[in-house]
Amino acid sequence: MNGKVYSFLIFAGFLNASYGSISQSDEKIDPCNQRIVGNPFGDTLYLKAIREGDIDAVQRLLIDPNLDLSVQNDEGNTDLMLAIAGGESDEFGENYRKIFDLLVRKTNRDWNLKNKKEQTAILLTVGWNREDCFEALLGEPEVDPNIPNKDGSTPLLAAMATKQLKMALALINCSRVNVNRRGTHGKLPLQIAFETEVPRLVNILCRRSLVDCDVQIKGIVQKIIEELDPAMQLEESGKLQALLEESAQVSMNGYAKCPIGNLIDAIRGKIELISNQLDVNSPALHFKDQLKELDEKTKLFSEFLTHQDEESLRNLCENLK
Repeated sequence: MNGKVYSFLIFAGFLNASYGSISQSDEKIDPCNQRIVGNPFGDTLYLKAIREGDIDAVQRLLIDPNLDLSVQNDEGNTDLMLAIAGGESDEFGENYRKIFDLLVRKTNRDWNLKNKKEQTAILLTVGWNREDCFEALLGEPEVDPNIPNKDGSTPLLAAMATKQLKMALALINCSRVNVNRRGTHGKLPLQIAFETEVPRLVNILCRRSLVDCDVQIKGIVQKIIEELDPAMQLEESGKLQALLEESAQVSMNGYAKCPIGNLIDAIRGKIELISNQLDVNSPALHFKDQLKELDEKTKLFSEFLTHQDEESLRNLCENLK
């Protein structure tokens, strides 16, 4: 399906039209909560100012210490959502972009609220193709980029479906994103990338999953150290930490530059070294099973990348969680 058509089907009707002013004669202000009686969207004064792209009014209202930045209108839309959607306006787009910049600086908010369509603000940036807003939200540590809408579409799945490669790559490279979250039809992002023949995404998704394996190995090592007897802890933990250092811990950027075959060999080698360190008398021996599972997963990645066929992909995806 054409990306633009897909985007329209998912996000069309979000604001039901209308960024223009509503006649003051049709509105009455409720002094208790500043909601506008008769406003078709259930906006407050604050949300109405954003909807209309009124920068001066938004700036004045943002100064109010009692302003609720997480307020939602009858459609569940927040200030961020209205600014994101308004940025597509040909006539007033720049106003909305400036408003969004003002809003995103205010961090005492719930970043992950959903509207009535169960869309979060970051998901809407994908639907409206607002790369500027997308980058700002992805950079906020409290933004959860894994929340799906009512159709099960996450920001990553939506970016892949609409073939917005730049957004998809940014999401894959974000450590907060779960790249193994399945969509409505039970398919992983890796399967979608393979089926839609986007080899760059296939490669980067494999690398990202291998990064996750490496993070899990580090976590297992820490747990092993914690479970060792105090008498053994100093000596054994020193050996395990040395193994991790010898196996050249690298960042995501390092993984991106490393040939993927070497990367797989390094991770499997690390697993073998740590497993061999756990003898039959070790109180942490039960961690061997977890290491074995990670080794099997890494092996399946190797087989898929070697054969690049549906069978090896299916075997791999059955193992991914």
